[in-house]
Amino acid sequence: MDDIHKHASKHDNGLKQHLVVIPSATKVYMTEKIPYVFRQNTDFLYLSGCLEPDSALVLTGMQGDDHVSTLFVRERDMHSELWDGPRTGVEGAPALFGVDQAYALTDLDSFIASFVRSHRSFILWYDFMNPHQPDVHRTLRDFLGDTWNKVCAFCFLSYFIVLTHLLSETITKQQLGCDIICK
Repeated sequence: MDDIHKHASKHDNGLKQHLVVIPSATKVYMTEKIPYVFRQNTDFLYLSGCLEPDSALVLTGMQGDDHVSTLFVRERDMHSELWDGPRTGVEGAPALFGVDQAYALTDLDSFIASFVRSHRSFILWYDFMNPHQPDVHRTLRDFLGDTWNKVCAFCFLSYFIVLTHLLSETITKQQLGCDIICK
């Protein structure tokens, strides 16, 4: 653990605020109306416990402070639920998955914009090399504009190994104490 903190302090450049975005998988179709069997993004499932497609888990926090977990899910739609099964919806997500707050996936861009306004410098953790959810990926690329850099697969793997070590015993609260940076 000491090696992790040494690495973090060497590379953080004073940035202590972190924004971690972990998208769910999306439903893939073999033909126009016939979907493949759905398989959730393993990282998203491990950290949230949510099996719903087209969602995203956003973890925010500072080193040593409380961390906030926010789940972005699809809104309830009775017609779609007839065909795809029930959805948790924004209202039920905090109680069911143990996150601090939940919003509609369509609010992700305004959430990130609000986060940027309140935190001028932060570290964004997102796997640009393996985007699981096209809408989330598009939102983050639009947010970063021309300044985005691809995170190497090794760095993301290293981040996730550190992330799993730093998670507290209460996974349901989704507390994160990650303070490394990959360049």
